[in-house]
Amino acid sequence: MKTTYLFIAGLISLSTNAVFAAETTTPAPKTRAEVVAELVQARAQGEEVGMEGMIWYEAQKNELAKANAAKKETAKADKK
Repeated sequence: MKTTYLFIAGLISLSTNAVFAAETTTPAPKTRAEVVAELVQARAQGEEVGMEGMIWYEAQKNELAKANAAKKETAKADKK
């Protein structure tokens, strides 16, 4: 009787190991360039991204927009 239980327990453990060993396909992670492109597109569409959603006052949003525009201009100037 004990051997039957041991045999059944062994079969169950082998079958569960086969289930866990099955290959799963995960999507490839995004590159930094893809993430930055998505962020730029979201901001261009007017979405508040990251901590921008925590800004409550219109004056703060305007200052942030000016700062982002200045960063873009300096980045463009550095590329040239």
